[in-house]
Amino acid sequence: MRADNPTEASRWIKQTALGIGFDKVGIARAESLPASFFIRWLKNGFHGQMDYLAGQVEKRLDPGKLIEGTRAVVSVALNYYHADPEPLPQALLSRYCWGEDYHRIVKERLQLLYSRIQDRFPETSGGYFVDSAPVMEKQWAVRCGIGWQGKNCLVITPEFGSWIFLGELLLDIELEPDNPLQRDCGTCRKCLDACPTGALVAPYQIDASRCLSYFTIENRQADLPDWVKSKLGNRIFGCDLCQSVCPINQKQAKTSKEPRFAADPRRLIMDIDAAQNWDKMQFKERYRNSPLIRAGYALFKRNLQIVRDNRKAQLRHP
Repeated sequence: MRADNPTEASRWIKQTALGIGFDKVGIARAESLPASFFIRWLKNGFHGQMDYLAGQVEKRLDPGKLIEGTRAVVSVALNYYHADPEPLPQALLSRYCWGEDYHRIVKERLQLLYSRIQDRFPETSGGYFVDSAPVMEKQWAVRCGIGWQGKNCLVITPEFGSWIFLGELLLDIELEPDNPLQRDCGTCRKCLDACPTGALVAPYQIDASRCLSYFTIENRQADLPDWVKSKLGNRIFGCDLCQSVCPINQKQAKTSKEPRFAADPRRLIMDIDAAQNWDKMQFKERYRNSPLIRAGYALFKRNLQIVRDNRKAQLRHP
């Protein structure tokens, strides 16, 4: 069957995506994104050591240059929120990596969705991505009506807040586009005020090179500046502060239907001193199929030592 009716094809794709288990799905025409803001962001050095962001800029801004013939972008969202474990761990991991690696889980569902689209519309081709290609996923999620861009630069949905994973399909068929949401953060600036390093330099602008998530995941230096160490507190991987203070997140957080995103007790660090003694094999065993495995053992040990030092200093000077 050909996708000759964009409205019917769009409706079918959305119903199929929701049936597979995605929480939101939207569609946009494949067009070239405005370049000026992203180019200026790179020139300011806000990407830090993440040099890959400065590569393949044309493909990043134009999905038609990534996959020739792309006519539509389908954006999907999957809620990952699970409540805080009790008691809280001594060293904090960002909520998104409490459970299994989202890349694999989201990609499994995208692969199934793409397969069903091809079964339904055999002449369709394209591709699907989860952080695996130069795709501006947040910008496309906004264009597809998934949510609006918050002042913390994350996509905020009215149903789930920003506790979502995103994925995209690029398709060479014409589909009925959705309208972006007419929502914003209003006068709220709680995320900007809460950021401990001033990484949110202005509403809707982030200097990623100052973000604690960047320092704990992307920065590979053997040691970190003292001003960063003091701001880390007991965070060992990532930072959720700008999300935790968001009123939408506090009001709309719902437990994910995906149990694999729930906190795995083996990965929670309840005893910092014991974790410091884990060897490389123990680390790999505990964090297999976890986003944290990407950081690697050396980074894990570096971050853990900083948390230990911060904890000792707090005990000395409560």
